[in-house]
Amino acid sequence: MDNSVVYGMIASLLVLCIGLLKLLQRKRYEKNGVKVQGLVSDLLLEYQGGTRAYYPVVSYRTLENIEFEEKSSFGTYPAAFKKGQEIDVIYDRADHKKFIIDSKKYVYIEVVSITIGLVGLIISCVYLMK
Repeated sequence: MDNSVVYGMIASLLVLCIGLLKLLQRKRYEKNGVKVQGLVSDLLLEYQGGTRAYYPVVSYRTLENIEFEEKSSFGTYPAAFKKGQEIDVIYDRADHKKFIIDSKKYVYIEVVSITIGLVGLIISCVYLMK
């Protein structure tokens, strides 16, 4: 068995899991969270494990009129948003500091991740069956 097939399978599984976890997280926030307007107040470029990503810092006001400014846990390269851009935010009712950005861009990233993961797994399985 070729190690590159095994590594490909592991990478595909990782990409698939990340996409599914983000999709499930978004669905949970959509069901239980509160949607408000937010603003990208800054973009932080961070390097982790040899990769770089822009993480938006988002300011938003809850329904109780409490203002928060938090860094998103989801970063992209290139940046998915611009500083000063208005966005939709869904925050957790139990912990107002926890939020997601409600964006079609992120939904697209989730779908692409899931698709790439599935295709990679299928290709890896085909090679293992040979």
